[in-house]
Amino acid sequence: MKSLALFIAALLIVSSGFALIPRSSIISSYTCPSGSPCGPSDPSQLIDESIAEPYDYLDPSQGFFIADGYFASVFQGLVAFNPYNSSEVVPALASSWTVSAGPLYSGSPNFYTQWNFRMRQNTWFSDGNPINAYVAWFSFVRILYMNSPTKVGLTNYASITLNLTNPLDVTPDGNVFPDGLQNALSYAGLCAVNPNNDQGCVSALNSMLSNFNWNNATQLKVMSYPDQAYVASSNSSFTINTIQPYSQTLLILPSQWGAMVDPQFIDSSLDCGSNPCGGVQNNTQPTYIAQNGMPGSGPYEYGPHGSGNTELILTNNTRYWADGVSGLAPNLQPAKIGSIVMKFGSPDNTSISDFVSSNAEIISPSQNEFSTLWSSYHSAYPGVSFNSIFETQGYSPCEFYVSMNMQYTNYSLFGYSPVNYTNVRQALVHAVNYTEILDKLYSTANPSNGSLLTLGELFLPPIPPGFGPLDNPQNIALYPYNITLARDLIASAGIADGFYVKLPNGTSLGDTSGNLFDSIDFAFIAPEGSYVQGLISILNQGLDQIGVNVNPEGLSFNQFVADESLPTTTPPMSGAAPVGWCADWADPIYQFFYDLGTQAAGQPSWVDNATLTNLLGKIPFEPYLGLQIQQTEEAYNIFTQLATMIQLPDGVVSYFVQPYVQNVTYSPFQYAIYYDMISYSSSTSNSGNSHPNQLSLLIPYLAIGVAVVAVIGGSVLAIRRREKRKNLGMLASPMPKVSIAGALGKLQETRRLAAIMFTDMVGFTNLNQTNEAQALKVLERHNQLLRPLFLKYHGREVKTIGDSFLVEFDSALDATNCAIDIQKSLYQYNLSTSEDWKIRLRIGIHVGDVVHKNNDIFGDAVNIASRIEPLAEPEGVCISQQVFDQIHNKIEYPLKRLDKAELKDVKFPTNVYSIDISSKK
Repeated sequence: MKSLALFIAALLIVSSGFALIPRSSIISSYTCPSGSPCGPSDPSQLIDESIAEPYDYLDPSQGFFIADGYFASVFQGLVAFNPYNSSEVVPALASSWTVSAGPLYSGSPNFYTQWNFRMRQNTWFSDGNPINAYVAWFSFVRILYMNSPTKVGLTNYASITLNLTNPLDVTPDGNVFPDGLQNALSYAGLCAVNPNNDQGCVSALNSMLSNFNWNNATQLKVMSYPDQAYVASSNSSFTINTIQPYSQTLLILPSQWGAMVDPQFIDSSLDCGSNPCGGVQNNTQPTYIAQNGMPGSGPYEYGPHGSGNTELILTNNTRYWADGVSGLAPNLQPAKIGSIVMKFGSPDNTSISDFVSSNAEIISPSQNEFSTLWSSYHSAYPGVSFNSIFETQGYSPCEFYVSMNMQYTNYSLFGYSPVNYTNVRQALVHAVNYTEILDKLYSTANPSNGSLLTLGELFLPPIPPGFGPLDNPQNIALYPYNITLARDLIASAGIADGFYVKLPNGTSLGDTSGNLFDSIDFAFIAPEGSYVQGLISILNQGLDQIGVNVNPEGLSFNQFVADESLPTTTPPMSGAAPVGWCADWADPIYQFFYDLGTQAAGQPSWVDNATLTNLLGKIPFEPYLGLQIQQTEEAYNIFTQLATMIQLPDGVVSYFVQPYVQNVTYSPFQYAIYYDMISYSSSTSNSGNSHPNQLSLLIPYLAIGVAVVAVIGGSVLAIRRREKRKNLGMLASPMPKVSIAGALGKLQETRRLAAIMFTDMVGFTNLNQTNEAQALKVLERHNQLLRPLFLKYHGREVKTIGDSFLVEFDSALDATNCAIDIQKSLYQYNLSTSEDWKIRLRIGIHVGDVVHKNNDIFGDAVNIASRIEPLAEPEGVCISQQVFDQIHNKIEYPLKRLDKAELKDVKFPTNVYSIDISSKK
């Protein structure tokens, strides 16, 4: 979860324009406009001036700010984000992993509690020191144990590998130990566990981490102790034991708090001149490393960094372990550009000038500077279109809002917060014209043709769209702009609470014998820029119609953060850009709702509602998606009714990039560009009629004939990349290689062996005939429940056919386990829902040869699977003999052969088996 320091996350997105995001198309060639440069001023480097604020620390265990995106290029973890889908991961320094039951708590369910990683062989840091399971143990323990100053480890691993209520994890003395570590130290004879005095274990761990040696028998005994959060049982085997089931554990690990760091470099013998500056001490920042950095494992390493943290250069890691290694994700492959110059906080006029002169490749000016940039750039290069340099795709994983603080007590009129009553807050949210905010503050004219660019979207708080089935599962609409309703609500509040408001026409609403309620204090970060001015104007226009005014107060950044540290010191209303709350990984409840709806993160939007707090503390760790959805619906109902936020739009992330730059890809949860994926075009001419050198583009396709390549040209490249993105949905296997057949897409068929699953919803046709509206809602819920489970078991959804799914798997066991998990999840879901919402499926699975064509699959295997599915009982699974042969000794459920299994239109007989999962639901 974000710490309070990250409450300023939106600063980089709004005040400097917007952050970077993946390009919607990848440039395969570039024709130079007449008189323009065909490439960068220096092809050996790329200059990025898109980041507004200076970086904070170079040690990944300390960095906790959006500007710290450089960590993604220098350091790596066990896994990395899928560069094209940040809700998935790909293997990095771990080559594979499995999930099973963990030992920390006897009541743990049999899933999502133990994550076993097999370390990739032959990996090392840029200084040549090796990476192994013991390095992983050191890295995870260090970030939690140091716990200073940003507390990045504690905030991201709390309730997962750190038990906040266990005095051996967070001790009375304020020290932090990963769960079970003190017991491991005691087991190795290094200290005695004492909940009231942890100094013995502190001294022992300080010494061990500062003089780390995996060849030391005592240290090996500590690391291999099984009942702790992190376990290194051998050089190649590393385990994470979570203290409760958490299905999103893998998504925590790709960012800097999961980075591997070099214990040999950090060792206490590190000499910075006159004094040692290495080692690890509890609750102590390693100042030298935080300011100067250290070796990493990524495609780049740290180069020079300017004074004031305003410039940082990343240089190519010439000893990168991935050189020559095949099958890696694109964001793990070697760098293609020698160095990256990151210039932080460049003023708009500077970055625009540099961009026009080709002295900067990527910039992100403020929205109101788009026309200035385009005027200068188009004048210099009239052959370039606006869309070829301006890119938008998706939205930031952030929530922007004006918070209404119910906890505020220092208010002269009432002695309590004027927004401490639900009717008042509801009146305010209905008096705001959200569409006007979107139109005026998040829209601008396309400077090339005058068309409207809408750079934001509205949604119901607190979760931005795009976070899957837990994102507003009931599709509740944002509070409508309704002055009549708002006046009724403020009048009711006034009568109940002894105040009145006066409308612009002189009419009074509420209790006229009470106090006049005419303004609310509103704090924002000074200076009052055009965005804040526009927002305050729109707020006042609406609130004035219900007799309320906003009393704005611009605070310094430090004062604003200090006030936000406690709800009791935060003004009744606060926020506006650049204030926001951003997620670290794709968990909408634990990353957004829990922080903004409870007091866990100290946000002023929280309300003291025990039911809501209990729900939000439980939902992330509920292993059944169906129950998660139901509980999330209940939480949304409570939070929406309480109305603690005036919602602001989420801004489109956008940027300007030179047309000769290829494959700029952005990681939204790392707030980072994958610099190693970027390359420059191969153009060699500077005339308006010139064309790039195509030789490097043709090489992958020479095997199928130069004539074919010449015909399809650049379109092959686009198809090839689209195919590659589509196939990145697997979690636990290396990135697939793209075949020539896959690159040609529709031009060629492919054949392969696959496991095919058909699902069908029982009774859906009848429901659709009797209550079509309800049937459509049930179908949507059905899709929300099943699709995440397909991904979990590496299934590829081929298509939907009404209320049925056709899904392809590489493994019969994956398909079978997926089917079992679906039926178990639906069983739990059906237990707690009404009859008209229940979902019952039949599932059939077969293994055989299939033909891929036009993104569909064909063949006898598909037909047989479709005929097996109707033989299953409602809530049952049936499999063919071919599937049985592969899985019968690998699952714990009884298998029963059906006596009569006639498959319609199937010429060859096959045995069909049912899986009895009823006893284990």
